Amino acid sequence: MTPRAVRTPSNTGPGSGSGPGLGPGPGSGPRPPPPPPPHYPTLSTGRSPGSPYAGSNSSGNSHGSGDSWARRRERDHDVNQLTRELWDTRRQLTAMRVREQAILDDLERLGERPESRDRNGVGSREALLRSEADVRAERARRLRAERALSDVERECTAPFVVPALFQAFMSISELS
Repeated sequence: MTPRAVRTPSNTGPGSGSGPGLGPGPGSGPRPPPPPPPHYPTLSTGRSPGSPYAGSNSSGNSHGSGDSWARRRERDHDVNQLTRELWDTRRQLTAMRVREQAILDDLERLGERPESRDRNGVGSREALLRSEADVRAERARRLRAERALSDVERECTAPFVVPALFQAFMSISELS
């Protein structure tokens, strides 16, 4: 529903565009409503109640209050901007990887040996995984040795094993 123009002395006097002797001209008469704000398509991250992009809600009213509409529009704008930045960054990373490979190929063609290709790449991760596996294996060996040692110590309390044999076992374990 649009408001109707009501003529009052303040809007019909001189300078209002409709006073005596001025007649119809540019700026006289009712003005058309301003055009709606431009519609920018947005990426939706899910349905939000009342969003015109997400379909109608249960009441059938797809328009919320002006403030919430502005907040949704600003949020959609921010999401779109960040999404564009993310894709630009990914595109740049891909281009840089291709350029890196071209430089490495040129260095190899010239007979130069470039420094480690995998300083922060897949090779480093694989080396880290191998090191972690080695640490786990070493821990398992240490636990087995500690259990064996505790068995020997139990034997020493009630000497079933000769104490000299225990000392020999201890000296051998210190060597390895």
